[in-house]
Amino acid sequence: MRIVLGADEAQRSLLRRRPLTEMDVPPHIRERTRAVFGQELSPAEAVGRIICDVRAEGDAALKRYSEAFDGVPYPSLAVSPEEVKAAYEQVEPKVAAALRFAAERIRLFHEMQYDRTMSSFTKNGLGMRVRPLQRVGVYALGTDAVYPSSILMTALPAKVACVEEICMISPVDRAGRVSPLKLVAADIAGIDSIFCGSGAQAIAALAFGTDEASLLEEDLL
Repeated sequence: MRIVLGADEAQRSLLRRRPLTEMDVPPHIRERTRAVFGQELSPAEAVGRIICDVRAEGDAALKRYSEAFDGVPYPSLAVSPEEVKAAYEQVEPKVAAALRFAAERIRLFHEMQYDRTMSSFTKNGLGMRVRPLQRVGVYALGTDAVYPSSILMTALPAKVACVEEICMISPVDRAGRVSPLKLVAADIAGIDSIFCGSGAQAIAALAFGTDEASLLEEDLL
């Protein structure tokens, strides 16, 4: 009986997803929000303002908010193929080899999964059509801590599903660059284009597209 009562209490408290309106915002976050917006906004209000501004202003809002919240410069939104190529010189060969090994394992798993997913069918004029998204966007979080495996595990299922175009957007480090480890992982995963941006503004850019980055108009992963 105690176990059951304890589980019920956990579900009501610890396991319940708290809405943004009930979350305590740390003082340093409230201070940064006031500095960026000129007034104190709730998390939902701040995100709503960012989404509206990115939709209306595109690149300008993406860059402005990324620099304001991260406190580092965003000299360019697009990462060039030359930067991706140079990233291999900054990543240990054994690490790149480990990423390639992991990528093949991930790809193999999802190929087996793909063989067992729902398939298109029709009968007497009724049926179902299964097809991949045309384009997919990947947000690669992290600067001090970098998670290349997340890039592989996000992009490779899309590749196996025959998604035509995959792009990635990532915050930059203190030097204004995307981590070389992220760039190598993105290249191994077959990501088509890489851009710079962080937080809600990066997700908004993926959803609405911007002039320079020209990311996605729809189909967000």
